[in-house]
Amino acid sequence: KGLSTVEDILYYLPLKYQDRRDIKKIRDIKSGTDATVVAEVLAAGEARYGRRRLFEIVVSDSTGLLKIKWFNYRLSYTKRYKQGARLIIYGNVSRFGKTFEMIHPDIEIVEDGEDTNDSINPGGVVPVYSQIENFHQKTIRRLVRGVVEAYAGCAAAGIPAQVQSRLG
Repeated sequence: KGLSTVEDILYYLPLKYQDRRDIKKIRDIKSGTDATVVAEVLAAGEARYGRRRLFEIVVSDSTGLLKIKWFNYRLSYTKRYKQGARLIIYGNVSRFGKTFEMIHPDIEIVEDGEDTNDSINPGGVVPVYSQIENFHQKTIRRLVRGVVEAYAGCAAAGIPAQVQSRLG
């Protein structure tokens, strides 16, 4: 990506922002919409649908069940999504039979003691950056946020001084 200096990272802008402030209960999600859900892993493992192999987890927030599916996955998923883990899940909701599901959603694991309202985590307005090698979005967000907090005051303003003073 050509990010070799602090200035490069300061100007490494998100592709888009996703508004994930409206955290829904599973019972309230609707097929065909994007939704943010905080839920706990009940079960996880490889599954087969015909000849197709996929990785699937079942989560619950006590109001219902939601299946999460990956058709392209890594074996590390079996270690990452353990039973009892708390997840923030953002993705497009669909129905398969009578069950809601999300295919390849954006998921972050909530660490013990971590606040789900932290601006790095989904649950707010979240920047989405272009992929940098094998870094997760959470890692990219944390890196950019740290650089911005430490060095944004050193960057040249993009708004002329007279416009800043006139408009406050």
